[in-house]
Amino acid sequence: MRPAPWALRALLHRQGGGNPFLVAESLRAAVAHGILCRDGVGGWQLTPASSAEDLGTRVPLTVAVEDLISQQVAVLGDLARRMLGAAAIMGLDADAPLLCAVASVGDGDGLAGLAELFVRELLSEPRPGTYRLRSEPVRLVTLALLEPGEARRMHARAAAALEALGDPEQVLGAIAGHHELAGAPADARTFHLRA
Repeated sequence: MRPAPWALRALLHRQGGGNPFLVAESLRAAVAHGILCRDGVGGWQLTPASSAEDLGTRVPLTVAVEDLISQQVAVLGDLARRMLGAAAIMGLDADAPLLCAVASVGDGDGLAGLAELFVRELLSEPRPGTYRLRSEPVRLVTLALLEPGEARRMHARAAAALEALGDPEQVLGAIAGHHELAGAPADARTFHLRA
């Protein structure tokens, strides 16, 4: 049997958080949603009208996983919840000052929130000073738990913080995306054109 394409394997790993059970469930759901099928020699392939990204948008997490993550988030203190929301909004590795800006908290409070996220194993530090959510399911559930108005404000703060970086040219697309999700289409257009 041939291995699945790299992009598909990476997305399944991210969506399932590395848990073999969740990866298997994601595969089953992708087949049920018509995204994946077997090829003639027993390998996995995307159906002609699908892409690997369809797994992230058309195959929902199982309710049990959403419930488990929601329960973990529910017991967090306010600062940790705000920092978790900021990390979910950023959707990528970020440093503490950037997360604090997005969460609208001071550095000391932000570090306290990050410490709680470490204890609860919702966040990791892949490199010194750089923070990452444990998994894509944690990010998706956290985003779903944010109030729409707060999510828009966090996206606006993310765009402003990224614009303030010494070299925003590296993140023009991200700035545009945050402006768009903040409900600022004119600003989004400006940054899309620069990207």
